[in-house]
Amino acid sequence: MKIVAVANRKGGVGKSTTSVHIAGSLAARGHRVLLIDTDPQGHAGVCLGIRKEPGLYNLIVEKANYQDVLRPVPPTAIMPEDRPPSGRLLVLPSDEKTQVIPMLAKNPFEFKERLQEVQEIFDFVIIDTAPTVTMFDGAIYLAVEAFLYVTECEKLSLDGLNSGLRQIEEFDRQRQTPLHVLGILPNKLREKTANHIANLSAVRERFGDLVWEPIAQRTTLSEATNFGQLVFAYAPDSEAAQAMWAMVDKFEEAVGEWQKSN
Repeated sequence: MKIVAVANRKGGVGKSTTSVHIAGSLAARGHRVLLIDTDPQGHAGVCLGIRKEPGLYNLIVEKANYQDVLRPVPPTAIMPEDRPPSGRLLVLPSDEKTQVIPMLAKNPFEFKERLQEVQEIFDFVIIDTAPTVTMFDGAIYLAVEAFLYVTECEKLSLDGLNSGLRQIEEFDRQRQTPLHVLGILPNKLREKTANHIANLSAVRERFGDLVWEPIAQRTTLSEATNFGQLVFAYAPDSEAAQAMWAMVDKFEEAVGEWQKSN
């Protein structure tokens, strides 16, 4: 079971959209996937038409059983009806009660230990993280193995990227095995904006091959969210869908390279 967190220390960069499309596409390709929403806003579940509820809180604080807190994602939210996913996607939803987990959970390894219970059930765990620093961050960093950073080509988003990468360095000192950065995904790129192009060039110059091909800003992605669907189901032949499939190809390639290095 591979555990990957999607992160940035700034909101609005498309982190939840990226998380759900990675999780959904992996399920479409035959994998057993668990998507965990650790953001009190609960947007990862909302993107898939699943209501906010204290699933993560109940799992960690109330010691709930997994079968009581996981929510299955309908196949038609992932892919068109005539092309159903060959795998399965389940969501552990979140709501405002997620904020109090660190104050009530005494064991900082509780999240990691609960994930170990399902290591034979899922192939991937994708974790959608909160944009702001929270007291639950420590539990996440102890549990995950790799990160994907999503950023807009804007100054504040890039500052959030730098903050996140510095935080990885800090937590690495507390771990037996180092955290791995799968890549940096520039998102919502406005290709005709000089500022975006200049910032993209700067990120590529600094981080080299870690920087993936950017995802252009497209209204189709936000429209799909309004219907509680992934773009693969909402507009399967659109340019947005093609771009997301290419991103997922890169994700699987990066995971393969990471596994080989281990």
